[in-house]
Amino acid sequence: MREYSDLKFSLLLYDTMLIFVGTQIASLSGSEKASFAFLESGIGGFLYLLLLQRSVDELPSSSERNPNQREGIFGQYKGPLSSLALAFAILGVKYYSSGDVPLKLTPREVVVGMMGFLVCKVAVILAAFKPMAIGLKENKK
Repeated sequence: MREYSDLKFSLLLYDTMLIFVGTQIASLSGSEKASFAFLESGIGGFLYLLLLQRSVDELPSSSERNPNQREGIFGQYKGPLSSLALAFAILGVKYYSSGDVPLKLTPREVVVGMMGFLVCKVAVILAAFKPMAIGLKENKK
């Protein structure tokens, strides 16, 4: 279990570092809008990783599983984090569909934003090959 918690920590840490480094590179080489697009989509990728970790943590082990117990249709989507994500999605759809705010995305912003989201995939590869250990290692004699 210790290795799994180290892997989760290193995954989120790598993702956070890559998001901030990528945002800085995008702001130096591009416009402010491109760096903001990278940051927004990077945060979206970070939230994706958090939701993925949470859903894996909630999976029952084979000894805990009861075949007669059934969850509802939305049983796997409970909790405050998924409710918050749902609220942001509804607010975003309502806000942008009203027509009050003109939404103009350039192709460059779309590509940079996509790269920001895909940073979470790079973090997964980094965490798989080079996980970071939390705390001090114990000496085995």
